[in-house]
Amino acid sequence: MLSWYFYGNSLQDWLLALAVAAGTYLVLAFLIRVVVGRLARIAAQTSTQLDDAITDVLSRTAVWFKLYLAVYAGSRALVLPPTTLGLLRNLLVIALAIQLGIWGNRLISYWVVHYIRTRNGSDQTRKTMAGAVGFLGRLILISCLLLLTLQNMGVEIDALLAGLGIGGVAVALSVQNVLGDLFASLSIMLDQPFLVGDFIILENGMMGTVEHVGLKTTRLRALTGEELILANTDVVGARIQNLRQMQKRMVRFTIRVVYQTPREKLERIPAIIKEVVDRHPRTRFDWACLIGFGTYAYEFDVAYWVEPYGWYPFMETRQEIYLEILRRFEEEGIRLAYPTQTLVGQLPS
Repeated sequence: MLSWYFYGNSLQDWLLALAVAAGTYLVLAFLIRVVVGRLARIAAQTSTQLDDAITDVLSRTAVWFKLYLAVYAGSRALVLPPTTLGLLRNLLVIALAIQLGIWGNRLISYWVVHYIRTRNGSDQTRKTMAGAVGFLGRLILISCLLLLTLQNMGVEIDALLAGLGIGGVAVALSVQNVLGDLFASLSIMLDQPFLVGDFIILENGMMGTVEHVGLKTTRLRALTGEELILANTDVVGARIQNLRQMQKRMVRFTIRVVYQTPREKLERIPAIIKEVVDRHPRTRFDWACLIGFGTYAYEFDVAYWVEPYGWYPFMETRQEIYLEILRRFEEEGIRLAYPTQTLVGQLPS
């Protein structure tokens, strides 16, 4: 019976091929299970995400892929027609491309989920932009796998690549502004010059709180209440002052008092200002000193810090300090100066 022939191969050859296929499948299943289990134990003991990603990706190895690898390995023990061998090889290329696509898609999804978790899971803008990056990554992955599959199956892709290149250039020229804003949004997401909720000031004078960063525009809420909509390319190309990291802000100004002020009161001015600043719960005194004799008044340079920083608390605190200084000056009889010119002359006798 072992010498009976079926489709050009003896029954013994068919049994050998079946044994090779079964052994290949068992070995592949065993190796993947052992490797995934070992990596899972290692990943549980480390804080890095690379081993977790590899474990998650390998666990997505499809059963049908292992089965086809086993069938292909078993077919090597048989004598088959060239057309059948070519068909099996093409199917192997297709199966490998699909499995690589599954692994790549899982790796991209793992990165997107991990990025959102580690950054800010409740930030809708980050979710949108991470999803856009994931979509572009999947599109590039599928395109590359498709071209490689066609090339390995004997399809001439040179003309296809040339056509795609010319078409891509034409499309890029027609939508270059949109693509520029899209890549600018990716730059904002990856480089993070600001986040939603930050108060930023652009070099053109526009300022406001970031409310949304989209694929094409960035939206700010101005201090006066209106919404400012800016193209992402304009935002990325501008110099930006981000006040998120400003935990405190210095207030520095000049006080001018009239020249008729007695010396004793001049000496008390720095102490009065320091006392006013130290009494306020949100300020920290830095200096107050006489810096010179102006054209119409004595000039004192004053500096203090407001902390914690916030635009409206800052404005309110500065106002309270100014008003308290005015009150203390009135109590001490110290008069602030305003621009004046005094002419001293002598009438003819």
